[in-house]
Amino acid sequence: MQEAIPKTISLILQKFPVHKIYSKDVVVRCPYCGDSIKNTRSCHMYISKFPIDGVYRCHCFRCEKSIPLLNFLIDNDLIKHVPKEEIKKIYEADTTIPFSNLIVRKERSYRKVATQKFNEDNRKIQYIKNRIGDIPKQVKKYIITNFNFEENPKKREWLNRDFVGFTTYRRCKVICRNISDHEQRYLNCNLDMTEDYFLFYDKNLKLLDTGIIFIAEGIFSLLGAYNFLKRNGKLPGNSIYVASAGKSSITSCLRYVMALFGVADWNVTVIGDSEVDHTYYVRKVKSSGFFNMKIIYNKHGDDFGHPDVREVLEIIV
Repeated sequence: MQEAIPKTISLILQKFPVHKIYSKDVVVRCPYCGDSIKNTRSCHMYISKFPIDGVYRCHCFRCEKSIPLLNFLIDNDLIKHVPKEEIKKIYEADTTIPFSNLIVRKERSYRKVATQKFNEDNRKIQYIKNRIGDIPKQVKKYIITNFNFEENPKKREWLNRDFVGFTTYRRCKVICRNISDHEQRYLNCNLDMTEDYFLFYDKNLKLLDTGIIFIAEGIFSLLGAYNFLKRNGKLPGNSIYVASAGKSSITSCLRYVMALFGVADWNVTVIGDSEVDHTYYVRKVKSSGFFNMKIIYNKHGDDFGHPDVREVLEIIV
């Protein structure tokens, strides 16, 4: 059987010169427990060459450490050398989740309403414009003002009356923002259990060139920062813009972008929340496998979702 990720396996064997090779696995000395001290030729970390039940597995039979292959590659500084097509194979295998017929049916019905006409005069569109200014052309196709795909009639009525939505990149979720004064500001509609985030990118994106991933905790902060940079002539081009839906998801969000686009060597700019110290963002970004980064804050204290953003404080790491 032909290996699906031969370059990845080759890189692992080069990194760990003490190893064993079998038909379905390679075994290396475990980098987490250090493996056997008495026998320096002993190896206990098994790495599958092929997906097992849809997943590439790494497991040490000495310390019982189990870890997804993508995380193993990041932890051992190998991810930047793995070909983009193999990163994508590993990621897609490690995040494969079987869907019920109900979820598939809901996803299909949703795709029909995802193409709804963009109406500049809609009060929900006006709410977005009042928050962030002009809406980028790339974003308009992700905005949802009609929630008739929701099966629960009471929830559907509430969403249609008080919420505007943004679909995630692969249309697996709708992230909904309350435009009234209700205390529940956000609500998610999960149409599919696949991990997915709100994301857009520059026209004529060149993945083989160096670029920048701009990441914010929220959609309005992301769009606000995008418009601020555009107004001041500071958009760098060849960039991907993504919202992590919270600071705790920054690591998984960046790994999602890395796997989706194969951009392990790109730079990261974090659009920071004024209440979060930059050292937190540094830890989150580095744990995702990216190391060249910058954090930008609104110098006047509000987040970038606030319309009055006049200056930026930059922290370069």
